[in-house]
Amino acid sequence: MQKIAIVVLVLAIGAASRVIAQAKPDFGGKWVIDTDKSLRPDSPPGAYGFNANLALSVAQTATTLVVTQSVGSRVDTATYKLDGAESTNPGRAARGASGGAPVNAVYRSRWVGAKLVTTITQPGTQGPLVTTETRYLEAGEMVVEREGGGQPRIKYYWKKA
Repeated sequence: MQKIAIVVLVLAIGAASRVIAQAKPDFGGKWVIDTDKSLRPDSPPGAYGFNANLALSVAQTATTLVVTQSVGSRVDTATYKLDGAESTNPGRAARGASGGAPVNAVYRSRWVGAKLVTTITQPGTQGPLVTTETRYLEAGEMVVEREGGGQPRIKYYWKKA
């Protein structure tokens, strides 16, 4: 009887640890850029090139993540579908593409453990530009890494406002 109880206990602990390891983080809330930690490799050392007034407002449900970025009077909003389906959001005009006219970007997000990985595809002058964005929580801060799309790798650290 004791052997059965021990086996049941071990199985329960194993199942609980898998559930905890797969828990999805909640990115919801208001965030401000941590200029001391964020990194743009195209900027000289000590000059990270981030506007200290850069802020995010994030609303998250079980199926979507809506990120509103603001700096001064400029506001940009992007919706991420958390089930792997595509969403279309305003993209950044590619240099020389469409005379700088606005373009649409297609977002496709998926969970990889506790990280939200999004592939962003938009038109470019030499063909599609593909950027990978990885979003996760680290020591109470939201980290967003972006690479590809013809741009240098950028790592943003956001702290709760």
